[in-house]
Amino acid sequence: MKKLLLNLIIILLIILATDFAITYKNYLTSVNVEKQNFINRNLDIHSEEFKQSIPKFKYSLRLIPFKNYYKNFSKNFLTSYKRIAVGNDKNKSSIIIFGCSVADGLALEHNFAGQLSDLTGRTVYNRAFGSMGPATLVWQTKNKEFYQTLLPDYKSNPPEYAIWVYIPLQFDRIYFDKYAIYTPIMVGYNVKNNHLVENKNILLQFCRLNIVKSLVDKFIIQKHFKETNDVYNENFDLLKIHFLEAKYELQKRFPNIKFIIIKFPIVGIDSFTRFKEFEQINRWKELEKDFIVYDLTKELNVNLLDEQYLIYDGHPNEKAWNIVTKKLVKDLNL
Repeated sequence: MKKLLLNLIIILLIILATDFAITYKNYLTSVNVEKQNFINRNLDIHSEEFKQSIPKFKYSLRLIPFKNYYKNFSKNFLTSYKRIAVGNDKNKSSIIIFGCSVADGLALEHNFAGQLSDLTGRTVYNRAFGSMGPATLVWQTKNKEFYQTLLPDYKSNPPEYAIWVYIPLQFDRIYFDKYAIYTPIMVGYNVKNNHLVENKNILLQFCRLNIVKSLVDKFIIQKHFKETNDVYNENFDLLKIHFLEAKYELQKRFPNIKFIIIKFPIVGIDSFTRFKEFEQINRWKELEKDFIVYDLTKELNVNLLDEQYLIYDGHPNEKAWNIVTKKLVKDLNL
């Protein structure tokens, strides 16, 4: 029995040591990729900006439920200007922004939320989460923790608009977030009776191991990434139900709220064929009866993928958001 236990401990240590080595190798690869991005943009790899763009190496098998992550991450939601831009027109109702790092703009001095508040006079809440997808939208709209991050008068003065900033990468993240592949933060949903039910399978803890992560990616996730119309349509159905579920939850609290989906051009990955192909399926009109779909590629006469509108890592800069915000406010009379 002791020998068996000793062998199990040795096997476990070998697995953990191998996993650590793979994680460190992947970290070094990501550092080299970031370094090459700077070189390609003629930026200084010895600058403070480059140093700040490189995260410190961390090794952890901890799986973080989004609820726990949200509790810590949201502590400054009512104090940080980048998370809440208080408007100067008390006669106008507020706006809530959801999305990923494209929407949150935390790397910018004056992000989308701040510019939108300045132009409209409205209070604008920034509830976007970098590196994550539509499951964060659904989780927030379903849970009380989100509503507690709104100003105390939100019931008597409910928000008038919710905005989701969409990029095609986000349909990947529906799967990445569900299995905690891309980040250690887990949030995902299963479809049941045309609604979404949160996936809380504790076995997902094993996805933190690189070998398990690779197997899940190969045998579960990759089948959703095949470049066929059937797969694209399945992905769109799943994306669509996330939007509809969030709208349903919001309208339970705010019956008159309007939901805008801003379709942002592909950020930093314009060469990825399947994202281009995914955008070609003619399904977006299905959402127009429930949402205001605002496609920036069609509405603007500028190319937001031009370098003058991007920061070093390919995200939109303040100049890009200035153009987008002015046009959006004008066209939708915000």
